[in-house]
Amino acid sequence: MITIDIYDEVNRLSDINDVEKLTEKEVADLFTYFNNIDKLPGVEKALIKSKNDKVKLTYLRNLLTSEFPNKRMKVDDGDLLNFWKALRTTTIGEKDNSLKLPDNIHFFGRTDEASVLFIRQYYRDLFKVVFSNNTRRLIITRNPGIGKTFFGYYILYELMRKNATVIYDKVNKFPILFSNRTAVVGETLFSFYDLLNKQDVWYIVDGKEPHDVDAKTILVCSPKKNYYVEFDKHPLTKTRYMSTWDKREIDTCWEKIYKNKVDKKIVDDLFYK
Repeated sequence: MITIDIYDEVNRLSDINDVEKLTEKEVADLFTYFNNIDKLPGVEKALIKSKNDKVKLTYLRNLLTSEFPNKRMKVDDGDLLNFWKALRTTTIGEKDNSLKLPDNIHFFGRTDEASVLFIRQYYRDLFKVVFSNNTRRLIITRNPGIGKTFFGYYILYELMRKNATVIYDKVNKFPILFSNRTAVVGETLFSFYDLLNKQDVWYIVDGKEPHDVDAKTILVCSPKKNYYVEFDKHPLTKTRYMSTWDKREIDTCWEKIYKNKVDKKIVDDLFYK
């Protein structure tokens, strides 16, 4: 008969080489959950039957979501809320096609993030595909540096103006829930497990493998297959390859946003390199 020490297994799942590994707080919460010895046989059986670590992680986090539904959120962040409020009211400039947040406000409330976006016509065209009722699972890819991440920001902007509920999950960052009422940072993606299984919720993933959920899923990533090998197998998944920038777009972007920040010769040299 196969047996497993669930405490050792939980500790192991907190030490695996995976960005979705259990956090120290999740381990502590699970150990608290295990204090109810009546629940241990069911947990042990589920972990034995689980075919891989991803299934185990999902199962254990589901336990926490049901047991501690109000303990999975982090405290609201003031800078994040200021960004959320600004994003809902800022408009794209008609003359320069740029989205400029107010002074001292950056995307996601982080000073290392952009505060200005140049909105390519291609972004507007591609968003029509994103927002189509026929699109439930979409991969947007191309080589690094082409603007995929910024397109994800543009998607968020458009969805906020439509009062949509969005879960934004960027690699090496905490996931964030944006709604028409607030913006909240989660300790893990599973902070928002219930919302992820609603078809009217948007799940934007940047640079990592998305989870299989009912929410409308948009993945922006490089062409590395490991980002989306399982996601791509789904029959409803579509793929779009982001177009490269032409010289006219680059010149316009430089003129409107970077003229006083980057020498034009550097821009031209990089384009023709």
